[in-house]
Amino acid sequence: MNESGAERIFNVFLDVADELIVSIGVQAHVCAGTDEEKRSLLQSAVNSDARSAIRFPLPENVNPIGDGQPASPNSRRLKWTSYLQLQEIGRMMDLIDPVLSVFSPPAQPFIVVTPVVNGQPKVDGVSEIVTSELAQPSYEFRVRLHFLQRYIIDGSFHFNRLINDDFFEPIKLLLNSRYIVPPAKLLLSAIDTFGFLAFGDEGNVFKRYSKDYIDVTSLKVTVEELWELRNALIHMTTYDSRRVRSNDVRRLLLMRGQFPKGVSNETFDGVYLNVDSLYLEIARSTERWGNDLFEGKRFDIETLVSRYETIISENHAWSVWYGTGI
Repeated sequence: MNESGAERIFNVFLDVADELIVSIGVQAHVCAGTDEEKRSLLQSAVNSDARSAIRFPLPENVNPIGDGQPASPNSRRLKWTSYLQLQEIGRMMDLIDPVLSVFSPPAQPFIVVTPVVNGQPKVDGVSEIVTSELAQPSYEFRVRLHFLQRYIIDGSFHFNRLINDDFFEPIKLLLNSRYIVPPAKLLLSAIDTFGFLAFGDEGNVFKRYSKDYIDVTSLKVTVEELWELRNALIHMTTYDSRRVRSNDVRRLLLMRGQFPKGVSNETFDGVYLNVDSLYLEIARSTERWGNDLFEGKRFDIETLVSRYETIISENHAWSVWYGTGI
């Protein structure tokens, strides 16, 4: 029970039309008392405040969704799903703070956020905070741990740590245990996943990612050869895909260690691919991909988060332990 003196508290309304947030409404109150009393006051005033709140266009940090015409303040829109993603990683105040600053709020303002759809506040369900999980006070979102939250440090999203933990650490364990085939499978599968995260699920994202971000010439192979190894190794644990068997593409063979200087990696049986070199080059490729991501050349963080939530990872709830294992 956190009790304080009189302070300004706020009902914040997100006006939603066609799954887009089109404006933000704010109504201030003054209240002294516990958090429960402040919450009760704001909840009781939701319906009347939704009608009387001062409306603001979305702040400038929101990219407009439009038809390519020059953006104006009133044209700014934010997908509702994008707001939910901001909420999940504890960044929903990025949307609200610029608007709230007009009211000179306290350092840690007490607010209740409520969506308004077609003019009607959406408050339903059961919760001790408010009657909808979409209308909880902002501090509730901050303590809710999204699996990506651990990678937001001092306001910066550490993309490289996320990729390392989910993909490269397990592969490194296998390499350090002197395996060859299992880490190679995971590396080739990771290219598929990185392609999906970068480009979605349209077309051959393995080849697209490989062409855009992997320096295959440093591995002395081609994208087509890497693709055929992926098909054969992941699906059948063999070197020979249909195209390899028909001699359309060279066979790639896995190895570790180094060829003697001056000795070619190509033999009568096929072309040797160094798994350690593959590991390092795919790791470097994620740096190139990350640079494009954060420079906004092709992707945006919201799309990345949306896609990342669909993949299986040791770091979030899609992977669950039962019993004690083997």
